[in-house]
Amino acid sequence: MKKNIVLITGGSSGIGLEMAKQMDKLGYTILICGRSEKKLDLVKKQVPSLHTYVCDVTDSKDRIALFNKINDQFGQLDMLINNAGSANRYLFNMEDMEQLERYMDDDYEINQKVPILMAKLFQPLLEKSKGTIVNVTSALVYVPVFTKASYCSNKAALHSLTKTLRHQLKDRGIHVREILYPEVNTPFQQGDVSDRAIMPDEAAALAIKGLMEGKDEIHVKGAELIYKMYRSDSKKAFETLSSSIPKNVEEMLY
Repeated sequence: MKKNIVLITGGSSGIGLEMAKQMDKLGYTILICGRSEKKLDLVKKQVPSLHTYVCDVTDSKDRIALFNKINDQFGQLDMLINNAGSANRYLFNMEDMEQLERYMDDDYEINQKVPILMAKLFQPLLEKSKGTIVNVTSALVYVPVFTKASYCSNKAALHSLTKTLRHQLKDRGIHVREILYPEVNTPFQQGDVSDRAIMPDEAAALAIKGLMEGKDEIHVKGAELIYKMYRSDSKKAFETLSSSIPKNVEEMLY
C-alpha cells in the first residue's frame, strides 16, 4: 500500500475520522469529506494536516464537484475509502408507509449505490495511480439483524458488488478491497451498542493493518467470529444475534 493520497468519505466522525487520524500519522496525505461543515471545521482544528471537503456524496453534483476539486488540487488519487453509511432501524409492521420507504431509500442510496458511483467517478485517477478502492461493509453481510434489515441487505449487496469489481478492475491495475467491521462503539450506532462493541481506534488500527498486508477481505476482530458462526450454522447465528435485541424493541422504536 503506497503512502500517497487517500480520500475517506464520511470522514468527519467515527471510524472514518479515526482512520484519517491514524493514516495521517503514518505519512499519508488524507482527504476527508462529509456533509457537516461545522464538524469538518472542528476536525481541521484538531488535525490541521487533513484536507477537508464539504460534500453530500448522495448528491451527484456534490460528487462531481468533489472530483473536480481533488483533480485540480492534486491530479491524482491513490486510495478511495467508501466509508460513509447509514443504518435506519425499523420494523416491517410500522404503520407509516412513507417513512418506511424513506428509510429503505436512504439506506440503499448511501450504503449500496454511492460506493459504486464514487468508484466509477474516481476510476480515471485510480487507474493512473494503479490505486485501491476500499468498500466498508459489516459482519452483518453474513448474519443480518432484523431491526436493520435495509442496512444489512444493502451491505450484503455491496459485499457482492465488491467481489465483482475486484474481478472487473484487476486488469486495469486497480485493487479492490473490503473492510468488514464488527460492532463498533461510534455515534453511528446512536447509543445502541452491546458489550461486544470495540472502540473506533482499535477498529481503525486493525483495518489499516489489513490494508497494509494487502488483504482483499479484512475481517476486523469480531467479524471473523460472526463469519465462522454463519458458516457453521446460519440459522443459529441469526437467532444468536437476534437474541441480543430487547424484547420491547417496538416500543423503543415507535
